Amino acid sequence: MSLPRRVPWASLSQLEQVYNAIYTTEDWEFSIKRLAAWKFAVGLPHALDAALSLLVASETDRNYVNSTAKLAARHAYGLAVVRFVNGLVDPLQVGVYARSISSIAVQIGLPLGLVEMRHACTHEELPSLETLREGIKTALSWLEQNYFLPTLAKNNQIPRSTPPIAPLLKRYKALMKTLVRDRSLQRSMQGELDLSLRSFEAWIGEAAVAAWNIWDSDGIERVSWALEKLSNALTQSGGLVPVAKKKQPTTIDASNVDIWSPLLVHIQDRHPEFGAILAESLITATVTFPDETDGAENAPRGPGYYNCISGWLLWIISHWSDIPDCDADSVTLLLFRSIPRDKSIPDHVTRLLALLKVTIPQVTSIVEPLEQVLLSAEEQKSKWALDSLALMQNRLDSLQSAPQTTIDVSASSEPRLTGWRLLSQETGWKECPIGT
Repeated sequence: MSLPRRVPWASLSQLEQVYNAIYTTEDWEFSIKRLAAWKFAVGLPHALDAALSLLVASETDRNYVNSTAKLAARHAYGLAVVRFVNGLVDPLQVGVYARSISSIAVQIGLPLGLVEMRHACTHEELPSLETLREGIKTALSWLEQNYFLPTLAKNNQIPRSTPPIAPLLKRYKALMKTLVRDRSLQRSMQGELDLSLRSFEAWIGEAAVAAWNIWDSDGIERVSWALEKLSNALTQSGGLVPVAKKKQPTTIDASNVDIWSPLLVHIQDRHPEFGAILAESLITATVTFPDETDGAENAPRGPGYYNCISGWLLWIISHWSDIPDCDADSVTLLLFRSIPRDKSIPDHVTRLLALLKVTIPQVTSIVEPLEQVLLSAEEQKSKWALDSLALMQNRLDSLQSAPQTTIDVSASSEPRLTGWRLLSQETGWKECPIGT
């Protein structure tokens, strides 16, 4: 689930003012003051923080009046470039194995000249003042094309092309099936298995890079987005759930656990938030109604699918109970919060609740009261019918036809209450969601 993103501007028009001041009128003093005020109030995403550093260095260079200040200007430019590149690249080092800065720069479209300039400013002789000035212009141009314009166009919620995960899952599944059938191949195929597991780490890093236009804060949210995409792919038929219906038992079997548990444990060890994300994806799939189709197979989900999904939920509870939001109580409460209130409770959800009470007795004290709330709400829905409007109208007519008591209100300035009345579109009533 994507959380709301906090931004320093009250409206995009304020960000547009800053953009125009930087790139159109070159009123950098206004831009620096506005960005500094935002930074003091709520903090800045790295793109704006880097823009502030670049502008301050450039404005300082403008105010230098003698040649003795050139070295100070070079240092200011060099620090701004180092912070600019490091802030873009470091959050994307999300895997166990470090990636080169140049490879990440290529993926996000960052000019390699800036990477080389960052290396020179950090480890070698400072570049010349003219070279640094050109680098600052290149950095500001990159921010314009990759941050300001996409944000102002309101397309920052559209991710770049995410690398496909299906081939990795298919390759891993085929490899594990071979190992499960013949344990003697474990040693000879261990290298291939390790390579397959590392490929998922690489995919998570690449997917986080592809999510660059979704969040411009630290890399944690982008990694969570990638893990959510992976979890959704796992819940499709052909992932944690076998495609063939004859292979979908009443719950997950030992061979299915042997195939997928190494991958789940591998990702969980490297990303502690994965367990909670996977549990949420499984619950989302659980509360899906049988008439809704599976996006991967474009076919209705049958009882076997839900049985397997429920089995994996129980597996998470039993194996990862010490992980936040993966214990029985948290999963149960999340399940109840996810059940739609506008439809009847699906049979597979009822079976899962019964299975929870049998398998994990300690959740009975939570499940039973919540079941009563759901059943009570469902009974209330079943009692409501169109005839209820007629009954309410009859009650209103009887109340209005009752003898009225005369009350002298001449001595009171308070308006007389007219009681309940039925509103209609003729009287000016219209549907209006709360908050609009």
